[in-house]
Amino acid sequence: MSNPDTMLIKIFSYVPFTASMIMPMRIGATDMALWQAFVSLVLLVLTIIGLFLFSLHFYRGSVLTYSNGSIIKKIKQAILLSK
Repeated sequence: MSNPDTMLIKIFSYVPFTASMIMPMRIGATDMALWQAFVSLVLLVLTIIGLFLFSLHFYRGSVLTYSNGSIIKKIKQAILLSK
């Protein structure tokens, strides 16, 4: 990359799914504040915890769903059971 300080790189360094690749590049290539790396790390950890809780909630509803219907019908039933 010719310029790691563009606005697109700065935005993607905070997006949880791209931050693990972009933020180390920004740390090594630019002089950035340490708080920016910590904010990116906190957002990444919170996203992981949020996705874990969502999947746990969804799994609870779908683990006991045994039906022969379509996949969409199974998903709707799992969502109803997980509430």
